[in-house]
Formats: sequence, structure tokens, C-alpha cells
Amino acid sequence: MMKSLYRLALLDTKEAFERKQISFGGLGEILNALMEWTSGAAGIPMTRLFGIQAKGLGDSGQGDMNNYYNTIRGGQESQYRPFLKRIDEVLIRSTLGSMPDGLDFEFAPLAQPTDTELSAQRLADAQADDIRLQQRVVRPSQVARKLMEQGVYGIDESDIKFIESDEKAERDGD
Repeated sequence: MMKSLYRLALLDTKEAFERKQISFGGLGEILNALMEWTSGAAGIPMTRLFGIQAKGLGDSGQGDMNNYYNTIRGGQESQYRPFLKRIDEVLIRSTLGSMPDGLDFEFAPLAQPTDTELSAQRLADAQADDIRLQQRVVRPSQVARKLMEQGVYGIDESDIKFIESDEKAERDGD
């Protein structure tokens, strides 16, 4: 039997031509199962590994991502932090001669907050700072220093010195 590119079939007298249908109906389910197994074996949600939206009513995959980030954060804290602290101590002591008090490091955030979440957090921080200022728990210079460290308003050390001099003048009755 011979078949050409142009769908021409040449048959001998003893041959019979039969068409066989091939069904790819179950291939999607097979690929889905394979992606789930791969995702489970890698320990990475399908949302992150394949960029596929999680299935289910109202499921955005955020719960899976939170579990994934919690797993990573746990590994950072339990496995990497002790190792990195030892390396830091060796490198800092060899560079500076001694280990400064209160020196620590933070891992970069795993998830970036949305603009809405960031705005809500800044509002909550501002309200908390305002309450602490009204209760006289903190001074304006302390709030300004916190904002400087966060890099929120471009406050520099001269601004803080100016605020501190105002606070001192106020305490002295000037």
C-alpha cells in the first residue's frame, strides 16, 4: 500500500483501504493530570509553574501561592538563616574586627503587595503614628526617622535635626 502527500492511495488488488479515526478527546485530561503531578512533585503551585489559573468557583490560586510562599519562608528561616548568620559573622568580623550589636538581615519579600494593599498599609501606619503622637508615646522626630528609613517622603538627616531642634525648643519653653 502506498499513500502520497496529495492524499492519493494506490492499492493492489489484494489490499483493502480502511479509515481509522484517532480520537484526542481524553488528551486534555491526561495533560492536566501530568501538570498536577509535576506541580506536586516540584512543590510549586500550577499557578506559578505553568501560569494556569486555578480551577474552581472563585478560586484565584492565591491560597496555593500563600502556602507556597509560607513553605519557602519556612525554609529560609530554618535552613538558610543559621548558615548565613555564621557566614555574616565571619565576614563582618574579618572586615570590621568585631560584630556590631543588633546587626541582622531580612529576606526579600516573596510576594509584591498590590497598590491597594500598599495604600491600606500606609494608611494604617499613618493612623497608628498619629495615635502614638497624640498619646505622646513617640516624638515627631522618631516618626520622621521611621519614614526616612522607609524612604517614603525623601526625608534626610537635616530634616530630622530640624525637627529635633524644634522639639528641644518646645521642651525648653522657647
